[in-house]
Amino acid sequence: MNLKKNLGRIATAFVATAMLASLTAVPASATNGTTGTPGTELTEITIEKELVMPTNVNMPSDANFTFAINPVTDVTNETLVDGGTAKQEYDVNPGIGTGVTTAGSIASADFGTPSEETIGNEQYNIATATVTLTLPTDTFENPGIYKYQIDEGTLPSDDYVDKTGSMDLYLMVENVSDECVITGAYVKKDGKKIDTWTNYYMLDENLQSKAGDLKVTKTVAGSMGDHSDTFTFTIETLPEGKTFTGNYSDNTPAVTLSKTSNTFTLTHGQTITIKGLDAGAYTIKEDAASSTDKGYEVSFDVDNDQNTDGAQLTVEGGKVEDNAVATTCTNNRNAVSPTGIVMDIAPYALLVVVAAAGCFVFLRKRRED
Repeated sequence: MNLKKNLGRIATAFVATAMLASLTAVPASATNGTTGTPGTELTEITIEKELVMPTNVNMPSDANFTFAINPVTDVTNETLVDGGTAKQEYDVNPGIGTGVTTAGSIASADFGTPSEETIGNEQYNIATATVTLTLPTDTFENPGIYKYQIDEGTLPSDDYVDKTGSMDLYLMVENVSDECVITGAYVKKDGKKIDTWTNYYMLDENLQSKAGDLKVTKTVAGSMGDHSDTFTFTIETLPEGKTFTGNYSDNTPAVTLSKTSNTFTLTHGQTITIKGLDAGAYTIKEDAASSTDKGYEVSFDVDNDQNTDGAQLTVEGGKVEDNAVATTCTNNRNAVSPTGIVMDIAPYALLVVVAAAGCFVFLRKRRED
Protein backbone atom coordinates (compact mmCIF):
# COMPACT_ATOMS: atom_id res chain seq x y z
CA MET A 1 0.00 0.00 0.00
CA ASN A 2 2.77 2.44 0.92
CA LEU A 3 4.60 1.60 -2.30
CA LYS A 4 1.47 2.29 -4.34
CA LYS A 5 0.85 5.52 -2.51
CA ASN A 6 4.43 6.70 -3.03
CA LEU A 7 4.31 5.76 -6.70
CA GLY A 8 1.08 7.72 -7.03
CA ARG A 9 2.64 10.80 -5.46
CA ILE A 10 5.68 10.53 -7.67
CA ALA A 11 3.48 10.26 -10.75
CA THR A 12 1.38 13.26 -9.69
CA ALA A 13 4.48 15.29 -9.01
CA PHE A 14 5.82 14.40 -12.44
CA VAL A 15 2.58 15.53 -14.06
CA ALA A 16 2.55 18.80 -12.15
CA THR A 17 6.18 19.44 -12.99
CA ALA A 18 5.63 18.66 -16.65
CA MET A 19 2.66 21.01 -16.81
CA LEU A 20 4.48 23.79 -15.00
CA ALA A 21 7.45 23.42 -17.32
CA SER A 22 5.17 23.75 -20.33
CA LEU A 23 3.47 26.81 -18.88
CA THR A 24 6.67 28.56 -17.85
CA ALA A 25 9.10 28.19 -20.69
CA VAL A 26 10.82 31.31 -19.37
CA PRO A 27 10.69 31.96 -15.59
CA ALA A 28 8.98 35.31 -15.14
CA SER A 29 6.92 37.42 -12.84
CA ALA A 30 3.33 37.70 -14.05
CA THR A 31 4.40 37.32 -17.67
CA ASN A 32 1.31 36.44 -19.68
CA GLY A 33 -0.36 35.33 -16.46
CA THR A 34 2.23 32.65 -15.58
CA THR A 35 4.80 32.74 -12.78
CA GLY A 36 7.26 30.26 -11.33
CA THR A 37 10.16 27.87 -11.84
CA PRO A 38 9.89 24.06 -11.48
CA GLY A 39 11.55 22.81 -8.30
CA THR A 40 11.68 26.24 -6.65
CA GLU A 41 9.18 27.29 -3.99
CA LEU A 42 7.01 30.27 -4.92
CA THR A 43 5.64 32.44 -2.07
CA GLU A 44 4.25 35.44 -3.94
CA ILE A 45 3.17 36.63 -7.37
CA THR A 46 2.64 40.01 -8.96
CA ILE A 47 -0.17 41.35 -11.10
CA GLU A 48 -0.59 44.67 -12.83
CA LYS A 49 -3.23 47.12 -11.68
CA GLU A 50 -4.50 49.78 -14.10
CA LEU A 51 -6.83 52.71 -13.71
CA VAL A 52 -8.60 53.96 -16.84
CA MET A 53 -9.92 57.52 -16.54
CA PRO A 54 -11.05 60.43 -18.73
CA THR A 55 -8.28 62.66 -20.05
CA ASN A 56 -9.60 65.67 -18.12
CA VAL A 57 -9.58 63.89 -14.74
CA ASN A 58 -6.67 63.98 -12.28
CA MET A 59 -5.31 60.84 -10.67
CA PRO A 60 -7.09 60.19 -7.34
CA SER A 61 -4.87 61.21 -4.44
CA ASP A 62 -6.02 59.01 -1.54
CA ALA A 63 -7.34 55.75 -3.04
CA ASN A 64 -6.36 52.36 -1.59
CA PHE A 65 -7.02 48.96 -3.19
CA THR A 66 -6.80 45.57 -1.46
CA PHE A 67 -6.80 41.99 -2.73
CA ALA A 68 -7.61 38.55 -1.33
CA ILE A 69 -6.94 35.00 -2.50
CA ASN A 70 -9.79 32.58 -1.81
CA PRO A 71 -9.95 28.82 -2.41
CA VAL A 72 -12.38 27.57 -5.08
CA THR A 73 -14.09 24.37 -4.00
CA ASP A 74 -16.19 23.61 -7.07
CA VAL A 75 -13.90 22.26 -9.76
CA THR A 76 -16.07 19.42 -11.06
CA ASN A 77 -14.57 17.94 -14.21
CA GLU A 78 -12.29 20.95 -14.65
CA THR A 79 -9.01 20.35 -16.43
CA LEU A 80 -6.11 22.37 -17.73
CA VAL A 81 -4.28 21.69 -20.97
CA ASP A 82 -0.53 22.11 -21.01
CA GLY A 83 1.12 24.46 -23.48
CA GLY A 84 3.50 21.91 -24.97
CA THR A 85 3.20 19.75 -28.04
CA ALA A 86 1.44 16.91 -26.19
CA LYS A 87 -1.57 19.07 -25.27
CA GLN A 88 -2.32 16.80 -22.32
CA GLU A 89 -5.17 17.51 -19.93
CA TYR A 90 -4.64 17.56 -16.17
CA ASP A 91 -7.30 17.46 -13.46
CA VAL A 92 -7.74 20.51 -11.24
CA ASN A 93 -8.07 20.06 -7.47
CA PRO A 94 -10.16 22.30 -5.17
CA GLY A 95 -8.22 24.94 -3.25
CA ILE A 96 -7.52 24.09 0.38
CA GLY A 97 -7.53 26.08 3.61
CA THR A 98 -8.88 29.61 3.98
CA GLY A 99 -6.69 31.41 1.47
CA VAL A 100 -5.23 34.83 2.22
CA THR A 101 -7.64 37.57 3.29
CA THR A 102 -5.11 40.38 2.89
CA ALA A 103 -2.96 39.07 0.08
CA GLY A 104 -1.82 42.52 -1.02
CA SER A 105 -2.68 46.20 -1.34
CA ILE A 106 -1.74 49.26 -3.35
CA ALA A 107 -2.31 53.00 -2.93
CA SER A 108 -2.61 55.98 -5.26
CA ALA A 109 1.01 56.97 -4.65
CA ASP A 110 2.19 53.62 -6.07
CA PHE A 111 0.87 54.36 -9.55
CA GLY A 112 3.00 55.86 -12.25
CA THR A 113 2.16 59.00 -14.19
CA PRO A 114 -0.92 58.36 -16.36
CA SER A 115 -0.32 58.07 -20.09
CA GLU A 116 -2.83 58.91 -22.81
CA GLU A 117 -3.96 55.88 -24.79
CA THR A 118 -6.67 55.09 -27.32
CA ILE A 119 -9.49 52.68 -26.53
CA GLY A 120 -11.84 52.26 -29.46
CA ASN A 121 -11.98 55.74 -30.97
CA GLU A 122 -11.58 57.69 -27.73
CA GLN A 123 -8.59 58.88 -25.72
CA TYR A 124 -8.21 57.96 -22.05
CA ASN A 125 -5.58 58.35 -19.36
CA ILE A 126 -4.27 55.07 -17.98
CA ALA A 127 -2.17 54.72 -14.82
CA THR A 128 -0.53 51.42 -13.87
CA ALA A 129 1.12 49.89 -10.82
CA THR A 130 2.45 46.52 -9.73
CA VAL A 131 0.70 44.63 -6.92
CA THR A 132 2.50 41.89 -4.96
CA LEU A 133 0.21 39.12 -3.67
CA THR A 134 1.17 36.64 -0.94
CA LEU A 135 0.25 33.04 -1.80
CA PRO A 136 -1.50 30.68 0.65
CA THR A 137 0.74 29.00 3.22
CA ASP A 138 -1.58 26.07 3.93
CA THR A 139 0.00 22.60 4.08
CA PHE A 140 -0.52 20.64 0.88
CA GLU A 141 -0.55 16.89 1.36
CA ASN A 142 -0.24 15.97 -2.30
CA PRO A 143 1.29 17.55 -5.39
CA GLY A 144 -1.01 18.66 -8.18
CA ILE A 145 -2.88 21.67 -9.50
CA TYR A 146 -5.11 23.61 -7.06
CA LYS A 147 -7.62 26.30 -7.90
CA TYR A 148 -8.03 29.64 -6.14
CA GLN A 149 -9.57 33.01 -6.99
CA ILE A 150 -8.12 36.51 -6.71
CA ASP A 151 -10.73 39.03 -5.52
CA GLU A 152 -10.56 42.78 -5.06
CA GLY A 153 -11.79 44.35 -1.84
CA THR A 154 -14.37 47.11 -1.57
CA LEU A 155 -13.54 49.95 -3.94
CA PRO A 156 -12.78 53.39 -2.44
CA SER A 157 -16.01 55.00 -3.74
CA ASP A 158 -18.74 54.93 -6.35
CA ASP A 159 -16.36 56.72 -8.71
CA TYR A 160 -14.83 53.33 -9.55
CA VAL A 161 -16.03 50.43 -11.68
CA ASP A 162 -14.43 46.99 -11.30
CA LYS A 163 -14.05 45.68 -14.85
CA THR A 164 -12.15 42.53 -13.88
CA GLY A 165 -14.38 41.13 -11.14
CA SER A 166 -12.06 38.22 -10.29
CA MET A 167 -9.15 36.19 -11.59
CA ASP A 168 -8.83 32.40 -11.56
CA LEU A 169 -5.56 31.39 -9.92
CA TYR A 170 -4.16 27.89 -10.48
CA LEU A 171 -1.33 26.89 -8.15
CA MET A 172 1.12 24.17 -9.15
CA VAL A 173 2.28 22.14 -6.16
CA GLU A 174 5.38 19.94 -6.37
CA ASN A 175 7.10 17.58 -4.00
CA VAL A 176 10.36 19.36 -3.28
CA SER A 177 12.68 17.70 -0.74
CA ASP A 178 9.79 15.56 0.59
CA GLU A 179 7.60 18.64 1.08
CA CYS A 180 4.69 19.68 -1.13
CA VAL A 181 5.14 23.37 -1.93
CA ILE A 182 3.84 25.85 -4.49
CA THR A 183 6.27 26.21 -7.38
CA GLY A 184 4.13 27.94 -10.00
CA ALA A 185 1.02 30.04 -10.58
CA TYR A 186 -1.19 30.40 -13.61
CA VAL A 187 -3.75 33.25 -13.79
CA LYS A 188 -6.77 33.13 -16.10
CA LYS A 189 -9.93 35.09 -16.79
CA ASP A 190 -12.72 33.69 -18.96
CA GLY A 191 -10.42 30.98 -20.18
CA LYS A 192 -7.58 33.32 -21.18
CA LYS A 193 -4.30 34.16 -19.52
CA ILE A 194 -4.38 37.52 -17.80
CA ASP A 195 -2.03 39.59 -15.64
CA THR A 196 -3.77 42.98 -15.41
CA TRP A 197 -6.59 44.03 -13.07
CA THR A 198 -8.60 46.91 -14.55
CA ASN A 199 -10.71 49.53 -12.80
CA TYR A 200 -12.48 52.45 -14.44
CA TYR A 201 -12.34 55.78 -12.62
CA MET A 202 -14.92 58.51 -13.29
CA LEU A 203 -16.25 56.35 -16.15
CA ASP A 204 -19.33 54.19 -16.39
CA GLU A 205 -19.42 50.58 -17.58
CA ASN A 206 -19.42 51.78 -21.20
CA LEU A 207 -16.41 54.07 -20.81
CA GLN A 208 -18.63 57.16 -20.83
CA SER A 209 -17.26 60.00 -18.74
CA LYS A 210 -18.96 60.93 -15.48
CA ALA A 211 -16.95 64.16 -15.24
CA GLY A 212 -17.08 67.51 -16.98
CA ASP A 213 -15.39 70.89 -17.20
CA LEU A 214 -16.49 74.25 -15.80
CA LYS A 215 -15.41 77.43 -17.60
CA VAL A 216 -15.51 80.87 -15.97
CA THR A 217 -14.73 84.02 -18.00
CA LYS A 218 -14.16 87.51 -16.56
CA THR A 219 -15.37 90.67 -18.32
CA VAL A 220 -14.79 94.19 -16.97
CA ALA A 221 -17.17 96.83 -18.35
CA GLY A 222 -18.14 100.46 -17.77
CA SER A 223 -16.37 103.78 -18.18
CA MET A 224 -14.58 103.33 -14.84
CA GLY A 225 -13.92 99.59 -15.25
CA ASP A 226 -10.20 98.93 -14.79
CA HIS A 227 -8.96 96.11 -17.06
CA SER A 228 -5.85 95.72 -14.92
CA ASP A 229 -7.85 94.79 -11.80
CA THR A 230 -7.55 91.22 -10.51
CA PHE A 231 -10.63 89.51 -9.09
CA THR A 232 -10.54 86.61 -6.64
CA PHE A 233 -13.02 83.71 -6.77
CA THR A 234 -13.77 80.65 -4.66
CA ILE A 235 -15.45 77.47 -5.82
CA GLU A 236 -17.33 75.64 -3.08
CA THR A 237 -18.45 72.02 -2.47
CA LEU A 238 -15.42 70.39 -4.08
CA PRO A 239 -15.27 66.75 -2.91
CA GLU A 240 -12.78 65.42 -0.38
CA GLY A 241 -9.68 63.62 -1.55
CA LYS A 242 -9.66 64.94 -5.11
CA THR A 243 -7.69 67.56 -6.97
CA PHE A 244 -8.79 69.49 -10.04
CA THR A 245 -6.68 71.40 -12.53
CA GLY A 246 -7.63 74.92 -13.57
CA ASN A 247 -6.19 75.81 -16.97
CA TYR A 248 -6.08 79.46 -18.04
CA SER A 249 -6.79 80.72 -21.56
CA ASP A 250 -3.49 82.60 -21.68
CA ASN A 251 0.02 81.79 -20.50
CA THR A 252 -0.88 82.02 -16.82
CA PRO A 253 0.30 78.84 -15.03
CA ALA A 254 -2.41 76.32 -14.21
CA VAL A 255 -3.71 76.08 -10.63
CA THR A 256 -4.57 72.99 -8.61
CA LEU A 257 -7.86 73.20 -6.76
CA SER A 258 -9.20 71.07 -3.91
CA LYS A 259 -11.64 71.28 -1.05
CA THR A 260 -9.07 73.04 1.13
CA SER A 261 -7.42 75.12 -1.62
CA ASN A 262 -10.28 76.41 -3.71
CA THR A 263 -9.44 79.96 -4.84
CA PHE A 264 -8.44 81.30 -8.24
CA THR A 265 -8.11 84.74 -9.83
CA LEU A 266 -9.21 86.26 -13.12
CA THR A 267 -8.54 89.48 -14.99
CA HIS A 268 -10.45 91.07 -17.88
CA GLY A 269 -10.77 88.74 -20.87
CA GLN A 270 -9.31 85.75 -19.03
CA THR A 271 -10.99 82.31 -18.85
CA ILE A 272 -10.25 79.46 -16.48
CA THR A 273 -11.35 75.89 -17.25
CA ILE A 274 -11.70 73.72 -14.15
CA LYS A 275 -11.33 70.19 -15.47
CA GLY A 276 -12.84 66.86 -14.49
CA LEU A 277 -15.50 67.88 -11.97
CA ASP A 278 -17.95 65.31 -10.70
CA ALA A 279 -21.52 65.84 -11.81
CA GLY A 280 -23.20 68.13 -9.30
CA ALA A 281 -23.74 71.71 -8.17
CA TYR A 282 -20.86 74.07 -7.47
CA THR A 283 -21.11 77.55 -5.99
CA ILE A 284 -18.80 80.23 -7.37
CA LYS A 285 -18.29 83.37 -5.33
CA GLU A 286 -16.40 86.52 -6.24
CA ASP A 287 -14.56 88.08 -3.34
CA ALA A 288 -16.26 91.34 -2.38
CA ALA A 289 -12.93 92.98 -1.54
CA SER A 290 -11.89 92.75 -5.16
CA SER A 291 -15.26 93.65 -6.70
CA THR A 292 -18.30 95.11 -4.94
CA ASP A 293 -16.19 96.91 -2.33
CA LYS A 294 -14.52 98.76 -5.20
CA GLY A 295 -17.82 99.89 -6.62
CA TYR A 296 -18.33 97.15 -9.21
CA GLU A 297 -21.75 95.73 -9.96
CA VAL A 298 -21.43 91.96 -10.50
CA SER A 299 -23.56 89.77 -12.72
CA PHE A 300 -23.37 86.28 -14.25
CA ASP A 301 -24.82 85.27 -17.59
CA VAL A 302 -26.32 82.13 -16.03
CA ASP A 303 -28.99 82.84 -13.45
CA ASN A 304 -29.01 79.63 -11.44
CA ASP A 305 -29.76 80.56 -7.85
CA GLN A 306 -28.05 83.95 -8.12
CA ASN A 307 -28.12 85.88 -4.86
CA THR A 308 -29.26 89.46 -4.40
CA ASP A 309 -25.89 91.19 -4.64
CA GLY A 310 -24.95 89.27 -7.78
CA ALA A 311 -21.60 88.13 -6.39
CA GLN A 312 -22.34 84.42 -6.21
CA LEU A 313 -23.67 81.81 -8.56
CA THR A 314 -24.53 78.10 -8.35
CA VAL A 315 -24.11 76.18 -11.57
CA GLU A 316 -24.41 72.53 -12.52
CA GLY A 317 -20.98 71.12 -13.19
CA GLY A 318 -19.99 67.76 -14.59
CA LYS A 319 -21.78 65.53 -17.05
CA VAL A 320 -24.03 67.71 -19.21
CA GLU A 321 -24.86 67.97 -22.91
CA ASP A 322 -21.42 68.91 -24.19
CA ASN A 323 -19.57 67.78 -21.04
CA ALA A 324 -18.86 71.41 -20.12
CA VAL A 325 -20.56 74.32 -18.40
CA ALA A 326 -19.58 77.93 -19.14
CA THR A 327 -20.43 81.17 -17.39
CA THR A 328 -19.23 84.77 -17.71
CA CYS A 329 -18.86 87.02 -14.68
CA THR A 330 -19.17 90.68 -15.63
CA ASN A 331 -18.02 93.49 -13.36
CA ASN A 332 -19.41 96.88 -14.36
CA ARG A 333 -18.39 100.28 -12.99
CA ASN A 334 -19.45 103.64 -14.48
CA ALA A 335 -18.53 107.24 -13.67
CA VAL A 336 -20.84 109.15 -11.30
CA SER A 337 -21.17 112.87 -10.44
CA PRO A 338 -18.72 113.71 -7.65
CA THR A 339 -20.56 114.63 -4.47
CA GLY A 340 -17.68 115.06 -2.09
CA ILE A 341 -17.33 118.81 -2.96
CA VAL A 342 -20.32 119.62 -0.69
CA MET A 343 -18.37 118.39 2.28
CA ASP A 344 -15.21 120.06 1.05
CA ILE A 345 -16.75 123.65 1.01
CA ALA A 346 -19.10 123.20 3.98
CA PRO A 347 -16.75 124.84 6.56
CA TYR A 348 -16.23 127.91 4.37
CA ALA A 349 -19.95 128.23 3.69
CA LEU A 350 -20.58 128.15 7.40
CA LEU A 351 -18.10 130.99 7.95
CA VAL A 352 -19.88 133.09 5.30
CA VAL A 353 -23.24 132.51 6.99
CA VAL A 354 -21.83 133.43 10.41
CA ALA A 355 -20.20 136.59 8.97
CA ALA A 356 -23.44 137.61 7.24
CA ALA A 357 -25.36 137.10 10.46
CA GLY A 358 -22.80 139.18 12.35
CA CYS A 359 -23.05 142.00 9.82
CA PHE A 360 -26.81 141.95 10.02
CA VAL A 361 -26.77 142.24 13.82
CA PHE A 362 -24.09 144.95 13.77
CA LEU A 363 -25.85 147.10 11.14
CA ARG A 364 -29.20 146.78 12.86
CA LYS A 365 -27.71 147.92 16.11
CA ARG A 366 -26.19 151.01 14.41
CA ARG A 367 -29.56 151.98 12.99
CA GLU A 368 -31.24 151.70 16.34
CA ASP A 369 -28.60 154.01 17.84
